Parts: sequence; structure tokens; C-alpha cells
Amino acid sequence: MAGPICSIVLQVNDVSYKAREVLIDILSCAKTYNLALPVFPRVVTLQKWLGCSESTIRRALRELVEADYIIREPQERKTHGRLATVRTVLTHRVAAIAGLLYDPKGCYR
Repeated sequence: MAGPICSIVLQVNDVSYKAREVLIDILSCAKTYNLALPVFPRVVTLQKWLGCSESTIRRALRELVEADYIIREPQERKTHGRLATVRTVLTHRVAAIAGLLYDPKGCYR
């Protein structure tokens, strides 16, 4: 996984340093055989890994969405209530930079 992470560090320059760190942590959770598969890192988990505030993580996630590196989709519960979790999907842009497979047809959504 060191190669894709180095690619992200060297080639992603249009977002803040903290957003790049969050992107690297999301990439480390991803399935390297298909980056189009969703990952489910919680904001609290990213916060612990990076040692920063929740608002910093949320700001970095928003920045990554706006720069088209990730897509965040709420996943609804089967019963009434709040949303269970947010599905994070890396985009084809990240796959191209990291040199990894991106096959949305091979996913279940």
C-alpha cells in the first residue's frame, strides 16, 4: 500500500494538508482490489488516528467531496430512526492517482 499512498502525497496538491491526511487514512481502509467499493471509517475513528478535532475532520471530508476525491452517501437503517452510518466511496480520480483498480460495476450498492 506504500506505493498508492506515496502517489497521493506527491500528486494531490489541490486540497489542504489535513484533507490529504484524511484521504490517505480512507485509502488505507479501502479494498485495493476495487476502490469503487464503499468504506465506512467513522469521523471519530479518523479523529483518533489523526489526533485532531471532529470539526477538522468534517471540514477535510467536505473539502475532499468538493474536490471530487470522495463521495459520501448516507446509508439508511431498515427501521425508523437516524442514519446508521455514512458510506464513503473513493472516486475514479483517486484510483487513477494511486494506480489501483476502479470498477463500479463490480460493486454492490
